[in-house]
Amino acid sequence: MTCWLAGCPRRCCCATRPMLFRRRKRKPGGCGMAQNKSGRNAFGTPQSLVARIAPPPDDISVNRAVLPPDSRLHRCHSLQWPGDSFNPGRDLQPWEYGARFSSFKDDAGQYVPWLYAAGSLQGALAETVFHDLIGEARTGFLSLRPFRNWGYTELASTRKLQLASLKSQDLYRMGTSKADLIESGRLLYTQTRLWARAIYLQHSDINGLVWKSRQHDDSDAFVLFGDRVKPGDLRIASSTVRFTDDVSTGYEIQQMAQRLGVILSDE
Repeated sequence: MTCWLAGCPRRCCCATRPMLFRRRKRKPGGCGMAQNKSGRNAFGTPQSLVARIAPPPDDISVNRAVLPPDSRLHRCHSLQWPGDSFNPGRDLQPWEYGARFSSFKDDAGQYVPWLYAAGSLQGALAETVFHDLIGEARTGFLSLRPFRNWGYTELASTRKLQLASLKSQDLYRMGTSKADLIESGRLLYTQTRLWARAIYLQHSDINGLVWKSRQHDDSDAFVLFGDRVKPGDLRIASSTVRFTDDVSTGYEIQQMAQRLGVILSDE
């Protein structure tokens, strides 16, 4: 007699003692599994595959950082828009992640315009051109094709701007952490945006946020709120240059790629 268990190549207890594998009779009202008081089988609570971070409280205590007049901000952006223009925000498609702190809506249901920048050109490049390479994947090469129509603009503030500081100690005071709010991946952007919106709604004097760049340790990263930073609060300090045309910017891109050990490609 050969074993009746599919795939078993030898004689074993499966053949000689098949009674062990007979199905037990079910008791009325169930399948033999543990049940809760409602009579439903206790399979446990469904778990999300995405990590959760603590939601923002109703009274976030923020530390403010002042951006003085004539402070320089560095921005890498699509040349479809002027270097000092704010992104108006829009509804995201199901496959889109958006950005860490934008877009979000105000109390009236309108998107708050936003502008991202960095404290240095290297920081701006790390937060845009090299963002996904540094933050997520390690492929060994980087295609510059998506950035053919991108450029670099140096901005300067014309007045004092009040920013909510998201540095490590400031985040502790707020009741969150750098790991959750700054170093988390894009799957958590829907949750990190809740914190940006809460800070915006609870502190009407805040013009934006500042934090230590996740992509470039030596630079600060900024997001400014377009309804609180008015036209004229920022000026273009140096004319916008296209990546492919400006030797200095191209050199910085090559230097960063060399430091990362990646090959630049146009494919």
